[in-house]
Amino acid sequence: GDQRAPHGSSILRRVLRTSSAGLLVVLEGIDGAGKTTLRDGLARRAQALGHEVVCTKEPTDGPLGQQIRALARAGRESVSPEEELRLFHEDRQQHVETLVLPALARGAVVLQDRSYFSTVAYQGERGLDRARLRALEESIAPVPDLLLVLDLPAEVSLARVAKRGASDD
Repeated sequence: GDQRAPHGSSILRRVLRTSSAGLLVVLEGIDGAGKTTLRDGLARRAQALGHEVVCTKEPTDGPLGQQIRALARAGRESVSPEEELRLFHEDRQQHVETLVLPALARGAVVLQDRSYFSTVAYQGERGLDRARLRALEESIAPVPDLLLVLDLPAEVSLARVAKRGASDD
C-alpha cells in the first residue's frame, strides 16, 4: 500500500519547525470522518521528528465525559441544552487545566479529537447562541494552532460507523 505520510504531515512539519512552544492541533468532523486515523498518523510523524506527543479527545474519559456519553446513548432530549452545555463546559475546563495546558507548557504536541468547535455546532443546533458558545468556551480553552476539519458525506460516515460496530459514543 501507499506508505506516504498523510497530507497533513507536511503542514505539521512546517508548523513544528516554526514553533518552540507546545502545539495544539484539533481535529473536528462527524463520527466516521477519520479523525482518529489522521491523529494517529500525525502522532507518528511528530514523534519521528523528535517531539513529545499527547493524544486526547473530548468529551474525555473522566466522570463528566462518561456522563455525556451516557446521555448520548439515552437520547440528548433527556437533558436540557443548558445542562448538556454545562457538562461539556465542565469536562472541557478540567481537561484543559489538567492535561492540555500542562502538555503545551512542556512543549508537547497535543493532538485533540474534537474541542469546543463541536460544542458550538451541536449545542448551537439545539438553539443556543453560537457566538456566545464560542466566547464561553474560548474563555477556558486555548485556540488551536491548527484546526483540521474532516468533511465527508453523511452516508459514508454512517457506513464507517456501522462497519466498526457498537461504540460508546
